[in-house]
Amino acid sequence: SQSGTHSIMFSLVMGANGMLLSRCASFGNAIVLDISDYLEYLTEDPETDVIAMYVEGVKDGPRFVKALRAATARKPVVVWKGGQTDAGARATMSHTGSLASPHAVWQGIMRQCGAISTNSLDETVDAVKVLLDAKPSTGKRMALMAMTGGQSVSITDAFVGQGFEVGRLSEGSYEELSSFFNIIGGSFQNPLDMAGTVQGKRETLERILSILDADESVDALVMEQSAMFGARQWKDHPERVEDLVDTLASHIERSAKPFLMVMHPAHEEAFVAEVRLKFAERRIPVFASFERAAAAAARALPQGTRS
Repeated sequence: SQSGTHSIMFSLVMGANGMLLSRCASFGNAIVLDISDYLEYLTEDPETDVIAMYVEGVKDGPRFVKALRAATARKPVVVWKGGQTDAGARATMSHTGSLASPHAVWQGIMRQCGAISTNSLDETVDAVKVLLDAKPSTGKRMALMAMTGGQSVSITDAFVGQGFEVGRLSEGSYEELSSFFNIIGGSFQNPLDMAGTVQGKRETLERILSILDADESVDALVMEQSAMFGARQWKDHPERVEDLVDTLASHIERSAKPFLMVMHPAHEEAFVAEVRLKFAERRIPVFASFERAAAAAARALPQGTRS
């Protein structure tokens, strides 16, 4: 990172999301070592699976492009570029003395080199989370599972807005779901509105996950878990959190398809931060909003490193 604050934030926020940093370097205006030196080192580092960086400018463009191409051939690289606007570029000049590159040129270099571009700390952390904890997929067909009707609409808009498809499931899936799904206040169309069917019923959730996993018209699964409804139950019955974690972790281990989870903290920010770590410890990627999950999936699912 060319920012000390950002490097500290990388470390703290990654840790709060249950991810481990192998290395963290803050190099400011790059008087001694430049970004290319760190890229070359981390490309060869066996303890680094994904490289993420905040960069304001590079001193040797051709060397940087060469190093970036070599890095992306070995492992995913996420690049958060500072100074994308005219005003931001003036700020980078006073911060690290970096001269601005035209944004379109920079983005073209990222695409040609196969790097993943982000625009903020949150986007960078989210992309790394997908890369580390989601299985790879280039498919666009999503099975979406929400707990209420309104959330089923919102999660669909978020993922379709990022270029994913939310189409019909197979007739076989619909036939099996119809045999047990509670359609009073719910729906087993895609997206699913399933709180009335799965609430407190681990076996039923496992059955739904198995049906969607077997459906050949589905490339990836995303599930919403509402903290607004779940927090009170989890506080009174903490074993229910463990049951949910076990259910989802077991599904991910069995399935070849990516699985993402969305848990909006609602009014339980502190409690959800603790709960989120339980999921992270079992490598279940959890996101704070539909929009963040969808954006991270669009950026990073094709390069997921989990097997």
